[in-house]
Amino acid sequence: MKKMSIKFFEASLPGVFLVEPVVFQDDRGFFMETYHQEKYTDGGIDRTFVQDNYSHSKKGILRGLHYQLRHAQAKLICVLEGEIFDVAVDIRCGSPWFGQWFGTYLSSQNKRQMFIPEGFAHGFCVLSEMADIMYKCTDFYVPQEEFGLYWSDPTIGIHWPVTSPSLSEKDTRSPLLSEISDDSLPVYNREEAVSPGGAPAYAEKIIIHEAPELENVVPGFLESRHRDVKTLKEAIAKEDYGYIGELAQKIKKDAERYGFDILTASGQALEDAAKEKDGAVIKTEIRKLLGYLRRIQVVYDDDSK
Repeated sequence: MKKMSIKFFEASLPGVFLVEPVVFQDDRGFFMETYHQEKYTDGGIDRTFVQDNYSHSKKGILRGLHYQLRHAQAKLICVLEGEIFDVAVDIRCGSPWFGQWFGTYLSSQNKRQMFIPEGFAHGFCVLSEMADIMYKCTDFYVPQEEFGLYWSDPTIGIHWPVTSPSLSEKDTRSPLLSEISDDSLPVYNREEAVSPGGAPAYAEKIIIHEAPELENVVPGFLESRHRDVKTLKEAIAKEDYGYIGELAQKIKKDAERYGFDILTASGQALEDAAKEKDGAVIKTEIRKLLGYLRRIQVVYDDDSK
């Protein structure tokens, strides 16, 4: 008889995992393991869980986006009854994926689980008439450490399958990502963002051109971009949107020259926001730009070893 095993898939947002448990089913019903420490550790989820939470919600309810700061929680979420759309957002300052999100459908039918690491905001909306959700946490709930992020922040752009969800009063008052100060956000730590084998847990790599001479250009390129970021911060404080637009064009031009597509897109986003004089979007794009620079630095360092 073929031995079946739990399947673990890293999502497009590094650090987030989807889990497909083994289900033994017959005409009497079914049996499955919802957690097994050794198997989950081998699968890339090496955590100690200390608290289980149970949530019962009606159709159209949206809870989130929530995170704890100094008592950061990683979560393992599953649905016991019904269906939800579950979302994770990377909000770690300095993360190469700052402001990016991943969402998936969890239900009592597909029996999938989603693992969300520390430093991510979490939320879900209910699609069935009722939904019962169980999730494990790596730290205890500390009310004074709970923070919120507005569920439909346009700079994040989550594709929720609902348009007018029912929210708690608290969640309606949650700020946009651009309105949250750095000291109220978790910090990215590259040493913690590794796979079980020790390699960076990156879902994708920046392609540094095959031309050998480009390797000599990268350090200077990154240094120039960090100067641009410093100047952008000074310009946004003065609301000098014309100068921000000029800097954005410069960033985009240099990125196109060396083939750094993510920086080209970032420069375009900054240029568009400068035209609209949208300071909130500019602040978020600056944070994203810092993350992209870190991602290029990481790949350059790895390729130079």
